[in-house]
Amino acid sequence: MTGSGQSIAQSLQLPSATVPLFGHSPTEKHKEESELTRNKGTRRIPIRKTRAAAITAAALRSTNVPSSGVRTDLSPSSYGKMTLILAYVLVMLSRAQSHSVLLDGDDWKVTNANRSISISARVPGGIYSDLHRAGIISEPYYRFNDMLQRWVCYDDWTWTSKFTVPVAVLASPNLNLVFHGIDTAANISLNGRKILTTDNMFLRYVVDVRGVLNEGDNNNLTVAIQSPIFYSLMKFSEFYQNNYTVYPTSHPASQNGEEHANFIRKMQSSFSWDWGPAFPSSGIWKSVELEYYDKILLRDVVIGTQENGDQWNVTLVIYVEGNQVPPQVSVKVDLETVGQIFNRNMPVEDGRVTISNIAVDERKVHRWWPNGYGDQVLYQLHVDVEGSSKNVRIGFRTIELVQNTMPGIIGLNFFFKVNGWPIYAKGSNLIPLDVLLERVTSAKIRSLMLSSKEANMNMLRIWGGGIYELDEVYEAADEYGILIWQDLMFACALYPSNKEFLDSVSEEVRQNIRRLQHHPSLALWAGNNENEMAIASFWWPQTMFHLTRYKDDYRTLYVHTIKPIVEETDPFRSYLVSSPTNGLQSEKEDYLSSSPGSNLYGDVHFYNYLMDSWKPNNFPTSRFVSEFGFQSFPSLRTWSQATDNLNDLVFPLSELANHRQHSSVVLVIPGNANIERKVYTKFNGPKVSLGPQEQFRIFCYLTQIHQAVSVKTAVEKFRRDRSQIDSSSGEGHNMGALYWQLNDIWQAPTWASIEYDGTWKMLHNYAKNFFSSLLITAHHEHSLWPYRNDISVWIISEFETPIPVNITLVLYSFDSFVPVRSLSLKKDLCSDCSMEAVSIKVDDLFNEPCTFVTCFLIVLMRDSKDELLSDNWLILEVPKKITSIVDADVRINKVLGPNRTDDGRYEFSVEVRGNAPAPFTWLEAGDVKGHFSDNGFFLYEPKKTVSFITVSSNVTAAQLAKKIFVVQYSHAVDLPKAEA
Repeated sequence: MTGSGQSIAQSLQLPSATVPLFGHSPTEKHKEESELTRNKGTRRIPIRKTRAAAITAAALRSTNVPSSGVRTDLSPSSYGKMTLILAYVLVMLSRAQSHSVLLDGDDWKVTNANRSISISARVPGGIYSDLHRAGIISEPYYRFNDMLQRWVCYDDWTWTSKFTVPVAVLASPNLNLVFHGIDTAANISLNGRKILTTDNMFLRYVVDVRGVLNEGDNNNLTVAIQSPIFYSLMKFSEFYQNNYTVYPTSHPASQNGEEHANFIRKMQSSFSWDWGPAFPSSGIWKSVELEYYDKILLRDVVIGTQENGDQWNVTLVIYVEGNQVPPQVSVKVDLETVGQIFNRNMPVEDGRVTISNIAVDERKVHRWWPNGYGDQVLYQLHVDVEGSSKNVRIGFRTIELVQNTMPGIIGLNFFFKVNGWPIYAKGSNLIPLDVLLERVTSAKIRSLMLSSKEANMNMLRIWGGGIYELDEVYEAADEYGILIWQDLMFACALYPSNKEFLDSVSEEVRQNIRRLQHHPSLALWAGNNENEMAIASFWWPQTMFHLTRYKDDYRTLYVHTIKPIVEETDPFRSYLVSSPTNGLQSEKEDYLSSSPGSNLYGDVHFYNYLMDSWKPNNFPTSRFVSEFGFQSFPSLRTWSQATDNLNDLVFPLSELANHRQHSSVVLVIPGNANIERKVYTKFNGPKVSLGPQEQFRIFCYLTQIHQAVSVKTAVEKFRRDRSQIDSSSGEGHNMGALYWQLNDIWQAPTWASIEYDGTWKMLHNYAKNFFSSLLITAHHEHSLWPYRNDISVWIISEFETPIPVNITLVLYSFDSFVPVRSLSLKKDLCSDCSMEAVSIKVDDLFNEPCTFVTCFLIVLMRDSKDELLSDNWLILEVPKKITSIVDADVRINKVLGPNRTDDGRYEFSVEVRGNAPAPFTWLEAGDVKGHFSDNGFFLYEPKKTVSFITVSSNVTAAQLAKKIFVVQYSHAVDLPKAEA
């Protein structure tokens, strides 16, 4: 709870029904750097300030607090050892302003425990990157370095810095050192005096340093960080000795990881996961600043809106700090395109100012919509309290998580409404962008989020074993219309329930909700990843002997501690205690269902690696699937970034390929062996006549086909289920498909659709199609009771109004572009629903000269002007049994361009030609980074034109044409021969 007064929800008297959201994004402060220098050996430090009188459109887009930690092309030369002189600047500034001095830079020093290593360090940063820059370790992701460099996390590391403070700063009534992110367990001293102990990577720490700072250049800051491995072991042991065992105590050996991550408030996956390495880093991972001000500092703004007839009612909760905060403060609020919407003196209670029901005429603003449903209109909002201000971007929209009954149907709905409109959630799960967070750049964030938008996604789930993401992730989500399902950072583990831990977590949740709450993209808070399911399923069998104890601990953390903080700090969104969960049904069972993940309630995580994942009926018919997926290998180009040893990149698989596979055993089948089994179930490949390196490249390609078709099969089934409900079982009405996972944290076999370097796998190309707003699908409905053997064609629309469409089914033999037979019909495509367009007996379609092993089906949906809206393919036999596939001689016929896109990228037109149909045609662009508008496609006509989009400005059409390589399925595998 924040303070002893009423909660926000109580003071605002918000209804519990439709929960509106009014968001903004944090922005950077206007920066001004002193170019003056004084004493040799000290450094220049940027002075950051905020001025209400100097607001411009550019300044409104800047950030108030450097909490994102995003690094953009910082070079060692960008920070020199210069002097900070503030006196002149202070004279020029109003006393009401707040100021901050960044202590970031390259001239920190870091030393290990026995002082055998002492090198320069960068802040923000981390120890692995510092050691790599100094040449002490090689590239951390090279070959087996995740094991060879493990010594780094077993050592203690101490960061030191020297900086200058003029006398004018020392005179400030409020003078704080602010650590926006320390990773993790540290003792911090200033000028020989201990000022702070930290134990939570996700916290901002603010320390009053009046009376500790020295005038001039004699200020010494020391940050001594303990080994996260030994710290977490110590905390585990302390809790065990005084209480009991908190599981897990070990992880699968395949993960090559470290233990007891649940006893340190740090990125849980940095200790390893089934898709990532163990690099439990240490460091100052976000900015450090000296902030000083006269009277008051505006720290955070929580924003909400409610629709009220022809206006929006805006609510602001403004959090202020200071040693002498007055009982009343002057508050001014300005909204872009509208002007000043508030100017009044307001009381301060428990460090916050609450303003309710600021009226904004709805005609003066436009709504914010998720991707595919409308525009993402954002407005600049400026909040000023006694001269301390914050500039944010906001969006007007409502959000509601609907969990209601359906007449005569068992169970509850589970879906999101935005602006009153039901949203089918299409997307994926976001893991940390790197295990070494200092490597995350603005460009990487933007590329990943734009790739999500371009794949027609409208939701990402930020998974609970990583971090509360950097500000720019949410800013990009706001701009691209990507709703964010936000887990809190607890995953796949039990957690301690002692006061020290709960107090730290309480502040963690409070701070991060205040930081992120304003974003219009943020849709939901969820307490943890899979911990309700872990208890219900006895992941750790020993827990069954003291089950009540572990259930009580679970409720203490997620229900009695976190839930009230979430609801008090952000009453404008829903909170789910876990994922997967039965939602309201779990609440009825005191938040711990005996069977979470029911098809009739809440969300589901679904994994089954032994089933045939190309058959849609093997997937669940559930309300919302927030995790499901299949593994594949990254491309040869991505693998080559992790090794220069050609013997690592061979088939049969090398030691490195098996080392990078962290997935646990499936029954008795290890992860890579299971992938091989899946590949050989579907394909005769890689071709035995190829060399071991080429076989490896083909194996990677085949794994990507298997993954892409598996997820395609699942998503198309889930989307068909949208408008279906089984009245007897209650199953159906699926309203969300978030596959696991979007991105990779290193070069390895994982579930990702985007490789570590940003390369799209085949799955991501398929996602662009199976997540499109208009979709046609075909599948084989086969059952013995009741007997059915049909080809069922469905059309799916997210359009608001019905439209007439023309449906065409075309049957081809794999050896000819001449159709064997076709069927056309007209349909009125329903509004925002799925519907079966036609069902045809298999024997009426696949008959001589066509059989399952010689022909394939193409289904097309066109509008009344004959414009193609969607196309899709269906094969009724596994590829290795298809006998009519021939060498199609697929080639690049011509490349035109580039043309400049609206967002500054470069687009080429690429014409592909072939002599016969070619399934799973894959295009690679060599060393030119970018992606094709369609890839892994069925070439069912003699030519196909696709776009290639890149950020590279120095490549010509002729150069690109030479670089593009075509991977043909017929060249990749040994083709079966037709029986005589």
